[in-house]
Amino acid sequence: FNASINAVAIQESDLYLAGAFSGNATFGQTTLSAKKRDGVDGVVLRLDAASAAVEWVAHNPGRGDVHPTDIAAVESTSGDVNVYVTGTHSGTNAFGTSTISGNGDGLYLSKLADSGTDGNFVWATPFGGLAPGRTPKLAVDGAESIYVAESFSGDAKFGDITLSGGSEWNGFLMSVTDQGSGPA
Repeated sequence: FNASINAVAIQESDLYLAGAFSGNATFGQTTLSAKKRDGVDGVVLRLDAASAAVEWVAHNPGRGDVHPTDIAAVESTSGDVNVYVTGTHSGTNAFGTSTISGNGDGLYLSKLADSGTDGNFVWATPFGGLAPGRTPKLAVDGAESIYVAESFSGDAKFGDITLSGGSEWNGFLMSVTDQGSGPA
């Protein structure tokens, strides 16, 4: 595959898309190259809802793979738009100045700040285990609380907390609060 869009969110008159690509891909006037040969990089785009024109593109390259599965956009308490993306990752990947690593497959949650002309990654955090269900979903409320739901088998890590699920599939609902420069 070359490019896929896996999730969409709407905020006022803008569409936010999250997806993945391999090789080279062009989004509007921006052409990106995946950093890893035969790898998959994640991408987040903002489009004008009326014209479908690409307004900005944010790319998270790395030596691993990134597969965004869900996106949410919410007006923050300061009036700016924050964009949250969750998905799966493997290896080492960059999200702006944040780098996350994992052995095998894991899950991630990231935040982008929409300045109007650019979307910039503010933070990213890994979570989950080695056998995630592959399609984490998220929701964000107006108080900037972020909720992620997914299933797992084996062990799943959430900061200092480890859930043990054994060989059966189990579900979780994770809640974090956006503290601006990182989740809590």
